[in-house]
Amino acid sequence: MQRLSFVFLFVGILLGGFAASQILHFHPLALASVITSTQEDYVESDALLREHFREQGSFPKKEERGNRSVTATSTGAIKIPVMVYHSVRAHVSGESAIQDQYDITPELLESELVYLKEHGYTTIQFAQVIGYFDHDTPLPEKPVILSFDDGWENQYTHAFPLLKKYGMTGTFFIYTNPIDHQKKHWMTWKQVVALDQAGMEVAGHSRTHPMLTKITTDQGLDKEILGSKQILEQHLGHTITVFAYPFGMRDARVITAVKRAGYLLARTTHAGVWNNEEYRYEFTGQLSTDNIADFERLLKLK
Repeated sequence: MQRLSFVFLFVGILLGGFAASQILHFHPLALASVITSTQEDYVESDALLREHFREQGSFPKKEERGNRSVTATSTGAIKIPVMVYHSVRAHVSGESAIQDQYDITPELLESELVYLKEHGYTTIQFAQVIGYFDHDTPLPEKPVILSFDDGWENQYTHAFPLLKKYGMTGTFFIYTNPIDHQKKHWMTWKQVVALDQAGMEVAGHSRTHPMLTKITTDQGLDKEILGSKQILEQHLGHTITVFAYPFGMRDARVITAVKRAGYLLARTTHAGVWNNEEYRYEFTGQLSTDNIADFERLLKLK
């Protein structure tokens, strides 16, 4: 027991030091399952974290993730809160606030779904927003979108059953490389197909989850953006029309590549609830927290 405690402490120190070096700018790709239930998973997840940031460099500053401005008075503005979830799993004692930022417990997620149901909200998919923009297809009175990034297996085992339990829908943004390589902690293609066949929305999130603004060639962007779209379409047998930018990073070149790939809408991690057709390729997305009061506050924004 002492030896195991030492291992946990050592890994915690490593993670804490690395967090400080990134000025607290971590991304859920690395953090979503950093703290898990076994010694083996601790080691695997820590290696994943360090490998990804070694490849990508420092986490983007806020101003590097693009900017947009839509308010309630903007032309064609519609209020659609979009939640962005990552890992869905039990809280583990000892995890840092940063690690904890990118997961949500199944119990808290269920509480949020109950809140939505009790307060008259309707979960929708981005495809319905596209229909609204392109064909004036009506949206429900109080729409909300629940999106789940990266393709973590615990989204399938915990979030998916809860969505079905409450008759709700969600959008799962899948980046394809770890699924192609059958990486631990990620869904399998069989699970992704099951989400799709159950009526969930499956959407693109690149092949390898890079910082797209750092890719210098159109060919490189197409490989990530169009390539992942083609992989998803091959497995699912239908067109994929929605994309989420890894790390929320985009610029004019990246947005052009998303359009070139045939996507009709793209989500950012830009906070807010107001969107319009002009910014359909910079749709808002609010990172979830472990405080349901934050969730309620987002829904009540004017």
